[in-house]
Amino acid sequence: MEEPGLYCRENALQVIYSSGDCDWVLRALHEADQSGRFHHSKLLTDGLLAFPGDQRQLAAELWKDFEKFSTSMKVVVLDYIRFSDSDLRQELLRLLTDVHQDDELRFSCIRYFGRNHYEPAYPLLLDFVGHPRKRRWEYAAIAVLALAAYPGEHTVEVLKQALSDSNWYIRFNASKSLESFHLPYLEFSDIVEGGDRYAREILQYRLDMKNAQNARKEAAI
Repeated sequence: MEEPGLYCRENALQVIYSSGDCDWVLRALHEADQSGRFHHSKLLTDGLLAFPGDQRQLAAELWKDFEKFSTSMKVVVLDYIRFSDSDLRQELLRLLTDVHQDDELRFSCIRYFGRNHYEPAYPLLLDFVGHPRKRRWEYAAIAVLALAAYPGEHTVEVLKQALSDSNWYIRFNASKSLESFHLPYLEFSDIVEGGDRYAREILQYRLDMKNAQNARKEAAI
């Protein structure tokens, strides 16, 4: 872990992950974090997800040491928690509601609640979408994706309104979430036949993409 070469350090980490020992993994991550050497966050997250031991215990141990990590390593920890079978919804909601936290950490929390449904997080996700000018646009763009985990009439209305946002990423992500609900075409007739060019074009774009994907699947058969 003290070698300057990335491949050497990554191979060392792989051996440590394979041990299934939470303490070893925790020590290794602190070493990687404190060394100041670059190690791609995806490599770290993928390595943690390959941990053969008790993943919930590992997540709990990482969370205990959360404040000791740098911001970049905190993002790695949150990404691991999001993809692992760990229930830290209450803890991550407190982190998300803390406006003094780094934006990247809060983005990770929003993504977590898009994968792990948690009703107390729902009003906050709606607020991120409903007031996109209060903060960085990424909050709304990520939140509309997370809302795919909260189907319902009100969610559909909020997402349909987001189709009119001036930011392309917000519109695109909103259309992606709406598509995941598999709603009937009539549900979108007000948009397709309406005068909102932004909403109409992004919805048509998603529909064209879906039709093209279906055509490729049929051709493969």
